[in-house]
Amino acid sequence: MMGLSEREAFASLEKRLQAEASPGTRPGLSRLARLCSCLDHPERTFQAVHIVGTNGKGSTASSLASILDEAGLRVGLYTSPHLESLGERLRLDGEELPLSLWERGSDVVLRALDSDPLLRIDPPTLFELLTALAFWLLRESGCRLAVFEAGMGGRLDATNLLPRVVLTLVTPIADDHGDYLGKTIEAIAEEKFAVLRPGVTALFAGGDTHLEERFLRRAQASGARGFLLSQWPLFGIRCTDRGTAFRLDLSDGPRDFFSPLLGRHQATNAAMALCGAHFLKAFFPSLLDEETLARGLSRTFWPGRMEILSREPIVILDGGHNPHGLTATLRSVSDIWGEERRRRALFAAMADKDFRSELALFREGRWDVVFTEVPNLSRGASVAALAEAAASVGLTNFLCEPRLDRAFSLAVEGSDLLLCTGSLYLVGALRSLLRAA
Repeated sequence: MMGLSEREAFASLEKRLQAEASPGTRPGLSRLARLCSCLDHPERTFQAVHIVGTNGKGSTASSLASILDEAGLRVGLYTSPHLESLGERLRLDGEELPLSLWERGSDVVLRALDSDPLLRIDPPTLFELLTALAFWLLRESGCRLAVFEAGMGGRLDATNLLPRVVLTLVTPIADDHGDYLGKTIEAIAEEKFAVLRPGVTALFAGGDTHLEERFLRRAQASGARGFLLSQWPLFGIRCTDRGTAFRLDLSDGPRDFFSPLLGRHQATNAAMALCGAHFLKAFFPSLLDEETLARGLSRTFWPGRMEILSREPIVILDGGHNPHGLTATLRSVSDIWGEERRRRALFAAMADKDFRSELALFREGRWDVVFTEVPNLSRGASVAALAEAAASVGLTNFLCEPRLDRAFSLAVEGSDLLLCTGSLYLVGALRSLLRAA
């Protein structure tokens, strides 16, 4: 791999792992459990915070990890998907792990895979391989606490193999991945709530009374200590293009907090992280200082979520990839910048997403839209499919340009505000494209 840049080396490593993995998504824990056994159970060597939900998982996870890091704890952070490089998926003390360690860990994991006859016949998926690799990397690095963002699921998600969970956070739940999680919001919620564990504190962001009742019933049935975020008053939310300020009463009265992440919804994600840290005080007394919590939150970094790339014109990257997430993004754009500017969206989506409902939101908000495609992404929706869906919901003010570089130039020209959204894969491709420009 000599002569390659680190980003290219990570891309090569990802292809190597992909070549050994089962294709697609195959929910279940048996393959990963068998692989972890071959690796002498690295997942048993650290405590974990497990974060599940539909939207806001990554923002909540990164906020909590930043707080724990500020408190002096050696904390790992596992998230998915990555935007540009595989190394983004795992951080320790806020930093990506070295490529050399990833390469060594990949060698170990693939040797273990090859040593087991059953795994050779039925190998884990790429996400399962990466999760096993993360377990190994955290053990090798001496990590004792890690924040794990679940993939798309809950009960059968690879991260649910974690045996030493000390806190479960459930972010807002919405309709997504229905082919795997269920066709109703209730079925999806039950898949998420299934990760609750006996004796472990669980906090749900809530927002839907019916789902909140289901959560509390599941917590009681499973023996978990269930709490709703609404038990901690959150108010005074103020959104600007520099971040989100709010007040939260954790224990002894309301305190002012600030997150550099943009949008009203980020106040909820930040409050989830702060309450999570508050619960973790029982394990880590250094979290007792609320000034530490505030400083840690204010240093959160989470790219690709209402990320401002330019201010003249305003160019925003956001990975909203379902109607619930895009609704929050569009509301945030209006809250912060108003509706008087000439607003355009550069939009691409995965073929299996409900992009028809997302496009209806652009029609309601009177946006101009440019449809494009993510390069070399077989799962992406074509501009023809996006145009057909747009016409079906009455969105008429759109253009199509499948080449991403041309689409970006077309979209940004003459606009006061450009929102690039619809998929984290689009965000990652644009970040790479604009860096190279």
